[in-house]
Amino acid sequence: MIIAAIIVIIIVIIVTAPEREYKKTNYCKLTHNTYQKVRSDLGLFGEYMCYKYLMDYEKVGARFLFNIYIPRDDTTTEIDVLMIHPTGLYVLESKNYSGWIFGTDTNTYWTQTLPQGNRSIKEKFLNPVIQNNSHIKYLKRLIGEGVPCNNIVVFSERCTFKNVTVNPNAEYKVIKRNFLRQTIAEMTNKAAVLAPNQIEDIFNTLYPYSQVTEEAKQAHIQNINQRISQPPVQSPVPVPSATVKTDEAVTDTFSDESTDFFCPDCGAAIVLRTFQSGQNAGKQMYCCINSPKCGYIKDKN
Repeated sequence: MIIAAIIVIIIVIIVTAPEREYKKTNYCKLTHNTYQKVRSDLGLFGEYMCYKYLMDYEKVGARFLFNIYIPRDDTTTEIDVLMIHPTGLYVLESKNYSGWIFGTDTNTYWTQTLPQGNRSIKEKFLNPVIQNNSHIKYLKRLIGEGVPCNNIVVFSERCTFKNVTVNPNAEYKVIKRNFLRQTIAEMTNKAAVLAPNQIEDIFNTLYPYSQVTEEAKQAHIQNINQRISQPPVQSPVPVPSATVKTDEAVTDTFSDESTDFFCPDCGAAIVLRTFQSGQNAGKQMYCCINSPKCGYIKDKN
C-alpha cells in the first residue's frame, strides 16, 4: 500500500508540474489565463510557447506583454507577444499552425494546406509580415518613432514551409518557433538603446492595452472578419495617373502609407496616398498598389 501511494504521489507531481510551472510565470500573471484555457487554445498556447523560449531575457531586464490591443483609427490591432528589451522592441506575430505553408513577403494572402482524408483543404490568411508591420505602425503612434521595433513572425514547429519566400536581407524575420531563441540571440547582440527606466515607461504605457475587456476582444475579432470579407474601400472609379503633367509641366507628387485594407477587385494591398503637389494637392485617397493596372480608388473622406 505504501509503495502504491508513493507511486500515485509521484504521478500526480509529474502530471501537475507543467501547471505549477505555468502559474509562476509572468505570462500567467499578466494574462490571467488559466493553464487549462491556454492548453485548449492553439493561439494562446503558441504565444505561451514563444514566451517560454524567451523568458530567460527577464533576467537581463526585459519585460513582456501579451495580446496588446493597440488603437488604430476607429478600431484596434492586436500584438500577440511583445518583448521590451534594452536593445529595442521585439514584436512577435505567433502563427501556431500545422500543415503546409505557402506565401511570399509580397503576397496579400498566404495559404495553409491541411490533409483531410484523400484530399486537402486550403485556408487563406493575411500575409503575417504585412500584418505585423501594421502592428508596429500603430505601436509607434503610442511610444514614438525613436524606439527600434523588430518584426518577427513565428510559426509552429509542426508546419512545413512548403513554399515560403522572403527577402533574406529584410529587417523582418519569418521563422519556426524552434529557431526563436537563436534568432533573438542574434538580434539582441548589439548595443543597448533603452535604459531600465525607459523599459518601465514603455511597459507602463502599453500595459493598460493588454488588460481589455472580453467585449473589446470580441469586437476586435468581429472587425477583423468584416475587413477580410468586406474591405472598407468601395465603389471603384478610374485611378488618376501617379504622374500628372499640366501645360506648365507640373507633376503630381505623393507619398504612400500602408494600411490593413485589401482591394476587393484584385486582392492587393491598399495604400493611403497623400498628394503634395499637382491637381490633387492636399487630397488623401485609398489606392490599390496595382494601379494603374487595377483602377481601384476612393477618397479618404
